[in-house]
Amino acid sequence: MLPFDRSLWRLAGRLETRLARLDPRTSPLKLDHASWLAARRLESQLEQIAGRHWAAAGDHLSRQFQHTVQRLQTSLGQLQHRLSPRGTYSGPPCQRQLYEELQATVDTFPDCTFDLRQQTLTVITEPITLEEITLGSFRIELDLKTLGGTATYRVIAENPNCSAASPDVAHPHVSCESLCEGDGSASLDCALRTGRFSDFFQIVIQTLQTYNVHSAYASLDEWEDCTACHACGDRVSERDCCYCDTCHDSTCENCSTSCPQCGDSACDVCIRHCEQCGESACAECLEQSHRTCVAAVQTV
Repeated sequence: MLPFDRSLWRLAGRLETRLARLDPRTSPLKLDHASWLAARRLESQLEQIAGRHWAAAGDHLSRQFQHTVQRLQTSLGQLQHRLSPRGTYSGPPCQRQLYEELQATVDTFPDCTFDLRQQTLTVITEPITLEEITLGSFRIELDLKTLGGTATYRVIAENPNCSAASPDVAHPHVSCESLCEGDGSASLDCALRTGRFSDFFQIVIQTLQTYNVHSAYASLDEWEDCTACHACGDRVSERDCCYCDTCHDSTCENCSTSCPQCGDSACDVCIRHCEQCGESACAECLEQSHRTCVAAVQTV
């Protein structure tokens, strides 16, 4: 038998009070209006930039829109679960039950800690590999103060290996430290509302160990060998990489252009502009030109 832990007992007492307020038989049913309004706003912004060829802005807004829709979907799934028949639900757990569950959670996961002051319960996963791509370990941080809310926990990469397309996506199903719960949404909500924290962490870990291309924030194809763009610093996969014929460095598509005089590819760093005539070209072409304004050329 594990020794009695006074701090864990106090935490269980606070949780008993909090979970009693989440009793599905008495707590009010609420729609997630904030996520709905955010989705409508992003939809409008995407419509405004449609056809303007603002690729970077479009990609950024699309990722935000996808993340918001996933959050709204999760909220609706939880609400649907609460509206379903209660079955054999016998009420919220007591302090003793919660204490035993917390003890079992700490004992089940080798790297599990709790913070009484912050009221957090944290589990660090083993390194995760999906289809031979190493994503590393993730810290699942459950905020016990916000049980019943829409942002109860965070999934944080310990040593981020992010998608080449987005620095916010450290796992195909994790964006901005938020997990795409998919079909597990109702099970996760039920586990938290009934104080089954061990089940909660197990479901999250199983989700992280699974890849579903149809519900991913980013495809695993975006975790190919990547390099940093010489001009802007963004990561870009070798497949989508461009090369500058002047400095011979790698660049992303947005920072790559071609010299209008010789046709060679050039990055934004190497393209030069003439202050007097406004023409642009690679440094070599401008240096070979007989224009009198060559001396006015400066690097942007």
